[in-house]
Amino acid sequence: MEFKIKSKRKAFRAIFLIILLSSCSIEKSPIQYGEDHCAFCTMKIVQPQFGAELITDKGKVYKFDAVECLINKSLKDNLEGNLSYVVTFDNPKTLTEAEQCIYLRSPNIPSPMGMFISAFKTRFELEKQLEINGGDIYSWQELLENFQNLPDLRMVSQSRK
Repeated sequence: MEFKIKSKRKAFRAIFLIILLSSCSIEKSPIQYGEDHCAFCTMKIVQPQFGAELITDKGKVYKFDAVECLINKSLKDNLEGNLSYVVTFDNPKTLTEAEQCIYLRSPNIPSPMGMFISAFKTRFELEKQLEINGGDIYSWQELLENFQNLPDLRMVSQSRK
């Protein structure tokens, strides 16, 4: 009889643990364009080629209208190391892990907050845009490391109009 009680307790603990872990899953949440607001600048998120999301280790989801807002919020609130996702220029409205993307900073592709940063899922698509629009290529790590010192491209963009 004691064996049955121990087995039932173990089964109950296993079921409880499974329920607990499944209720705490950390998942990205699709951006609702035209409805969601940026967690950094509070602007409404409207451009489907841009957007980003940060998920903390506690499961809190922050949505952003641009990569630069995600990075600014991460630096301001010391949120580096959490899960970061970006919307890619070549796959609008779809969130992709930030570290898996390549970034183009081109004065001819304005982003919502004016830092001219676009994420790309594939190098092929990035290189097509680079050939058309010019610019500089960054990995996620390079973008984070150099973010505070990136030159202002607004004047370059305006002089080409």
